[in-house]
Amino acid sequence: MNFSHLRYLGLCGLDIKTIPDSIYSLRKLEILKLMNCGKLYSLPKNLTRLQNLRHLVLSGCDSLSHMCPDIHKLCELRTLSVYIVKSEKGHSLAELCHLNLGGKLSIKGLENVGGVCEAQDANLKGKDDLRELSLSWDNCGETNSVAGEEVLEALQPHSNLKRLDIIGYGGSHLPTWMGNSSALNSLVSLQLLLCKNCRQLPSLGRLPFLRKLEIRSMDYVRYIDEYESYDGVEAKPFPSLEELRVLFLPNMERLLKRETTGMFPSLSMLMINKCPKLQLPCLPRLTYLFVLECKNELLRSISNLNGLNQLHLRGSEVSYFPEGTMNSMTSLASLQISYFSELKELPSDITKLTALSHLSIDHCGKLECLPEQGFEGLSSLRHLTISRCESLRSLPEGVSQLTSLQSLTMEFCPALMKRCSEGTGEDWHKIAHIPSVILKGSD
Repeated sequence: MNFSHLRYLGLCGLDIKTIPDSIYSLRKLEILKLMNCGKLYSLPKNLTRLQNLRHLVLSGCDSLSHMCPDIHKLCELRTLSVYIVKSEKGHSLAELCHLNLGGKLSIKGLENVGGVCEAQDANLKGKDDLRELSLSWDNCGETNSVAGEEVLEALQPHSNLKRLDIIGYGGSHLPTWMGNSSALNSLVSLQLLLCKNCRQLPSLGRLPFLRKLEIRSMDYVRYIDEYESYDGVEAKPFPSLEELRVLFLPNMERLLKRETTGMFPSLSMLMINKCPKLQLPCLPRLTYLFVLECKNELLRSISNLNGLNQLHLRGSEVSYFPEGTMNSMTSLASLQISYFSELKELPSDITKLTALSHLSIDHCGKLECLPEQGFEGLSSLRHLTISRCESLRSLPEGVSQLTSLQSLTMEFCPALMKRCSEGTGEDWHKIAHIPSVILKGSD
């Protein structure tokens, strides 16, 4: 069969280290997709023979370390999802100069850029069809920080860009264009990951359409925006931000250096992991909060979040919740507390959560009791799950008055499950009215 007129070729999940030379016979090929070829090490050296190639899509090819040389010769190329910079001839960043690329582009190996001129020659600012751009250094900030700053400054993208990821950058400051609302006027999503040496962030709160922001593993950052002169309704910080993830930031103290009443007017989802110094302000629109490795300071501050609908607290060594932690969460519908290895008891004010419909408690091995007084106040509770709470021995009497409760699931809580066994357990009368009772694991 003659494949010489083939225009599209997709290879998925193949156990190959390189593409066979027979690909050169596909002179009419316009689209080449290589997906989940985990052992693929390099692209064919003479891939540029495919002069009609318009779209080269690489996805899930994690072992890929070499592109084909002289990729600038593919003058019809419009999509190049991955480009790997090398110091050898034909693999420089300047190869991208005259390619009219659009869609998504991930540039890896930026530690191999020879200098500012090479970065400027990439002409990212001139690529107005690019919508997603990822810039990554493979040695997580171990390169010369000054050189890295100059390179990144020269890699300013076009203002049409929607998503930007910066990974492993070694500089102490991010480029000036990142805090310029006109330079990133269309930006919707931003990720800053593993920028270990970065001392502070630019004025990200000025970006008018930014909806998603993730900041991860930046040891020196204390605030996600240090700009102090947001004044007036028209200048509210982060006016469009809906989702915020702050992860592994050991010195982060507050979200903004100068917190104001108008900040984060659209923020609905917040995820926090290993930010031991962080305290939260009032965030009236926040409906979902997920916190990993909580400290008491952070637990105290969540009492400000009276609009929460879902709260997941996971992984902590606190023995008790600070007083008043959940006093004002009148809208909370779902609460999950998991992997609190030292927790002895739940906060007593949990019984005031009259809107709570889902309560899940798991892997709290030292939890001895649920609040005995007022548990019947959880009048909206429909689903209760208790798992891996080996020290929990009984349910509060108020459970018998929870007429909305539709399901109770208990897993690997031997003492508690024994008391709730049908017909013989001492607590059976408390749960007999529940339509669905599931007991799993007796040891």
